[in-house]
Amino acid sequence: MRKIILILLITILSQNLNSQTFNVDNSFANNGIYAQNEYSKLWDNSKIIQNEDGSIYFLKQRTDNALNKELNILVRLQSNGIIDTTFGTNGEVIIDIDKADNGLGIRKQTDGKILLCGGVIDTQVVRLLSNGQVDLSFGNNGKTTLIGDGTNSTLGSMNFLLQNGKIIIYTDVNSNV
Repeated sequence: MRKIILILLITILSQNLNSQTFNVDNSFANNGIYAQNEYSKLWDNSKIIQNEDGSIYFLKQRTDNALNKELNILVRLQSNGIIDTTFGTNGEVIIDIDKADNGLGIRKQTDGKILLCGGVIDTQVVRLLSNGQVDLSFGNNGKTTLIGDGTNSTLGSMNFLLQNGKIIIYTDVNSNV
């Protein structure tokens, strides 16, 4: 019986010593939470990357009821969770890429430029400058398209990479295209 109690005490003590404490940083955004009051017909397609200065790029989708379509939106939050209104237009940039059901992929180049990739029928890549403006020196006015090589709504972190200054994209090629 003593052995069982000793084993239980050691197990409980071990779990407590190895557990991490979780506290909400109330100085971030609104009491530690950045919330968006928006609606999208699609799944939760948010993607986040963080800059060295602690600011955050937050990629989401929003339903535009007037246009009856989903918009891809990139937001930059300051390190304190407040929208950076110097980025794009009031902190947001609408990304001109045909949406995929799983949203867009996002990567940041070493020079601070931002690449966004997605699409269903065709794969589209858009490059933005760090201030949210489209980089007109990339592709055709900031955008390039791989015709007929759509991501088939599966674009995730494993099929859009930056490696040695090159963009590597995995796509699903449909033989019927």
